[in-house]
Amino acid sequence: MKFISRREKIRFFFIFYILLFLVLLVSKRSWAKTDLSKNKECLSQAGSSTSCLKPTNGSWEFSSAASVVISKISLENNSSTVTTLSIPFRLGCFLSKKIEIEPEVLYSHLFQENASSTEASFMMNFVYNLRLFSPLTFFILGGGGLIISSADIENIKESHKDLAFNGGSGLRLFVSKTAALRIEYRIIYHAHKLENSDEKVNYIDQKIFFGISLFF
Repeated sequence: MKFISRREKIRFFFIFYILLFLVLLVSKRSWAKTDLSKNKECLSQAGSSTSCLKPTNGSWEFSSAASVVISKISLENNSSTVTTLSIPFRLGCFLSKKIEIEPEVLYSHLFQENASSTEASFMMNFVYNLRLFSPLTFFILGGGGLIISSADIENIKESHKDLAFNGGSGLRLFVSKTAALRIEYRIIYHAHKLENSDEKVNYIDQKIFFGISLFF
């Protein structure tokens, strides 16, 4: 969010990459201990265990997640804490084994003393998937859409619609042939023009999502 300080941004990136490292480490060790003989049926059909876990052309991915960001606003004579809860719902379609289109509806609610706001964003994202090693895949995404915002600040209500752009990257850790844990970092940008003014307010939201994906 626009309230996040430089120190908080550094801390945000640091925590994200530490989590990515831990996911990589745990998944690699757990997969190394897996008894591949349990996957005989899958191996006989696809020729390798990794093929069993990789989505194919025409398959679908439904995913949801949650993100909680706590920011501190510091002014000269006052300070307050802002908590933002975000929940996305996505339905992706694989055009190939690596390329996916993923429409997304993202709901966010901001909690702050004497103020609250909600956002509903509708995004169309393109996802590029890259298998690292079984059962882990890395992906990057980007796209754009529309954000509808409404705010209630000290009983003064306002709402607006803005174009938005986002990008990010993440990991999927497959726990079965049809389910995976999903962690990702996202940055969302949109600008809002103030009423009766040519001035624009730029919003930059940074989020870490933890969720699950189901393939069918």
